[in-house]
Amino acid sequence: MEIETNDLTYLENFILMPERVKRFEEMANFIIQQQYEFAKNLQKHIEVLDKIGKGIDALSEGINKLNSKLEDLKKESDKNDNNNKM
Repeated sequence: MEIETNDLTYLENFILMPERVKRFEEMANFIIQQQYEFAKNLQKHIEVLDKIGKGIDALSEGINKLNSKLEDLKKESDKNDNNNKM
């Protein structure tokens, strides 16, 4: 939009109307608040993923212990079978 005037004060006031400045400030504050909320939600997701990872590690450790116990029981059972055959 062209303004045909040599009055720079008029042009500056037209471009930087207080209502516009206030609206831009409000939009900037809104965007900052949204980014802050997004960052908080991301942090919560990271915490949940960390807990899931720890749970998976604990399950894996438990499975390894059970597998070790099963192998020991199988060896003992095989040993008993061999003793019974003699």
